[in-house]
Amino acid sequence: EDGPDDLDGDGAMVQFRYRDDKGAFVASDADPRLMVRLAPTETTTKPRYSVVPEDRDNDGDGKRGEDGESGIDVNRNFAEGWYRDDQEQGGTGAYPSSSPEARAILEFFTNHTNILLVQSFHTSGGFTYRPMARWPDSRMDQRDVSTYDRVMGRRYLELIGEAVPASWLERRPAAPAGEEESGDLAGGAQGQGRGGIQRAAQPGQAQTPAGQAGPPPRGFRHPYNDDRRAPYGYGVFLDWAYAQFGSWSMSTELWNWQRDTKGLAGYAGEADRTKWELAYLAHQEKALGGRAFKPWKPFKHPELGAGELGGWISRYGASNAIPGDSLLGVCETHWQFELFKAKLLPRLVVQDATARVLYTTDDPGALTVTQAEDQATVRGTGRKGRYRIVEVKATVANEGQLATHLARGASLRGNREDVVWLIGDRDRVHFLQGAPWMPLGVLEGTLGTSAPPAPEAQDTQVSGRGGRGSAGMQPLPGQLRVQRVDPAQFGRGSRRNVSWLVAIEGDAALKVVLASQKGGTVVQDVVIK
Repeated sequence: EDGPDDLDGDGAMVQFRYRDDKGAFVASDADPRLMVRLAPTETTTKPRYSVVPEDRDNDGDGKRGEDGESGIDVNRNFAEGWYRDDQEQGGTGAYPSSSPEARAILEFFTNHTNILLVQSFHTSGGFTYRPMARWPDSRMDQRDVSTYDRVMGRRYLELIGEAVPASWLERRPAAPAGEEESGDLAGGAQGQGRGGIQRAAQPGQAQTPAGQAGPPPRGFRHPYNDDRRAPYGYGVFLDWAYAQFGSWSMSTELWNWQRDTKGLAGYAGEADRTKWELAYLAHQEKALGGRAFKPWKPFKHPELGAGELGGWISRYGASNAIPGDSLLGVCETHWQFELFKAKLLPRLVVQDATARVLYTTDDPGALTVTQAEDQATVRGTGRKGRYRIVEVKATVANEGQLATHLARGASLRGNREDVVWLIGDRDRVHFLQGAPWMPLGVLEGTLGTSAPPAPEAQDTQVSGRGGRGSAGMQPLPGQLRVQRVDPAQFGRGSRRNVSWLVAIEGDAALKVVLASQKGGTVVQDVVIK
């Protein structure tokens, strides 16, 4: 609708400055090529200028280049939190995912439901956002908030050199007493460790993230404005990826001109934009061959009249890291953070898979099987023969640090719980005890991060119909429903002991398969002894 226009056709997007008695800029005394913004009440005897991007007003709204040719901010065109509290449109577009770009992203994710980590990169700011933009932290599962802040946020702040809140450095909570018991369940699966669902607090119920006191750190925080109780935006991708897809989603503004500037003579990180620009102007002439700044030249704007084109080229301006040491430093910091997160991912294993022959028979249907603790007793009336009665046992586990689903993701209807299979020739393997596949809930990770337990009465979650789910967000009228969340749906720790009793005809092979939607799949051959 009103995208950028290269008015002089030189391939560089710069600025247009023109004399304006009400303008907010004057030329710098130190270097007249630089424009300095005046304070609102500041007076001056110097000529005033207005400075605008090199562009024209294509849609006649008095603004220039304020949006793309489609007129839609794609990052406000997603289904989560698209409506305002008054049920009027808050996001962009005719409806959520109306833009082809947003729809393509949604189609990619819904066709790749194994994604557990989502990272968006933007260029300027020097911080990372985690959910939510539309809602306060009270609308999130507090275990997710704890992992975001005390694990991922802590590491990010360490990498960028910002102080970590003291509450984020505390020892992570242990599992509640009495929930670390282990056990075996013949013909089934039993978990070990902590379980239970914490419900996100409702509006008005104060819930401090991870025990944090005071405002969140600048470098790692949610976009929602707690002071004003105001959303940062509506229909933001960050929120959709967490609340409706069930992923650890983050959005990073990579570059901070104060913190990340390296190698500029005459600048040492001061909060003085003019000093930074002067140092950068000299640096780009010496180190970059002058390619970051265009000298001002006379130009007649088709709408604003006489003035000059020039100044910082947009791709080299303050919104992007300076080529060279500054850019390398930003890349170094953020690849380390991405590697750190990747190492947190679930890592599934099948351990101690054994298969023991208990009996042979010609008629497996005549057998009776009894189970006492970890001992199976088989009794039969038929003759010994071609069927081997085999007891299969295995321990399946997640040795990664993150669970196979977020606490939020475990309750989404579009996500599946983890399962274990015993696979063999279906014509020659007959299940006497245990099913070919058994649900496991969610295999937790080794982090052990949890939030304070919710009151027992608060064991429901409110969600809206449609899409893949919602994070207790306010749905459209008539779409409110209360959903009981079974704690077993979230799992019982990071390990399960599983067992089967099968009748095998001949030499049919067996495999134990541990499958997780977002944690991957592992296959273990079982040797029958």
